Amino acid sequence: MLGYEIARQLVAGGKEVWILDLEPPPGQICGALVGDIRSAEDVRAVCDGAEVVFQCAAAVWKAGTRWAVYESVNVGGNRNVIDVCRNLGIRRLVYTSTMDVVVDGRRPIVEGDESLPYPRRLPRDVYCRTKILAEQLVLAANDADLATCALRPVGMYGPRDRYHLGNVVELARTR
Repeated sequence: MLGYEIARQLVAGGKEVWILDLEPPPGQICGALVGDIRSAEDVRAVCDGAEVVFQCAAAVWKAGTRWAVYESVNVGGNRNVIDVCRNLGIRRLVYTSTMDVVVDGRRPIVEGDESLPYPRRLPRDVYCRTKILAEQLVLAANDADLATCALRPVGMYGPRDRYHLGNVVELARTR
């Protein structure tokens, strides 16, 4: 959902864009490769020639998803992206993290910014844990050859949402 919107806006601004996703995009707005972030070859194929990589892929929370999926997508997939950026000489990487990386479950975030610390102990929630680890990898990769940043949006919903709106509708039906 977010990646598609970023791609749509970049194309509207005259940029050449390629996207990598598990499924074909819902409309031929730009170049697309059906593939997996867990495959370094797929990441390399779609990033070759890029000036900037916007990394929006993630295994998001869904009941029944095995722990290993979160680890391989959220951590391993981001390791692939960083390695491919370095190997291809791509100089900028924008990573989509989540505000969940700084939620400690004890106090609300009020006027939070990038100075908020990670929780003292990694959370048991596998999504939050793997997003923290992935963000740390991306930020640690920041140097003179590869400028990285991590954006921490809140829960998103809207057109092409496959996760949140269905849950909201189902919750409304049960109330």
